[in-house]
Amino acid sequence: MLPCKPDQGTRAVSLGGQNLSMHMIGCEADSATFAVSYVDLPDATQAGVVQAQWKAAMLGNMRATQHRESPMNIKSAAGATAAVQLQAQGTQPDGRAVTAQGVWFVRGPQVFHAVMYASNINADAADSFFTGLRFQ
Repeated sequence: MLPCKPDQGTRAVSLGGQNLSMHMIGCEADSATFAVSYVDLPDATQAGVVQAQWKAAMLGNMRATQHRESPMNIKSAAGATAAVQLQAQGTQPDGRAVTAQGVWFVRGPQVFHAVMYASNINADAADSFFTGLRFQ
């Protein structure tokens, strides 16, 4: 569940030494960006490598100056494994400060990423967003 009407897109990415299609849906609401993305893997055993490279790419793109990572249990996303929560501070391309709170998880041959970016993360909005993750 996103708190706003989402835009959708697909783009080619290279993760885990593979060319993959990343499917994305996202929107902006209350000065925050909400997004959910996933890739389908031809070989599910590569999920850990893809997940690690995806996290590193996000931290690099936001020029993260500090971050912390912890395991996460996504109760609403049945069948999800290897869930990791990440909180980071960095800068946007225009130099403004940005905070990100995101999760990555694996379900079968797919790696998912849900993230919220804002200058200041609203804890209630983040909780609603992350607990609203569901597979249909």
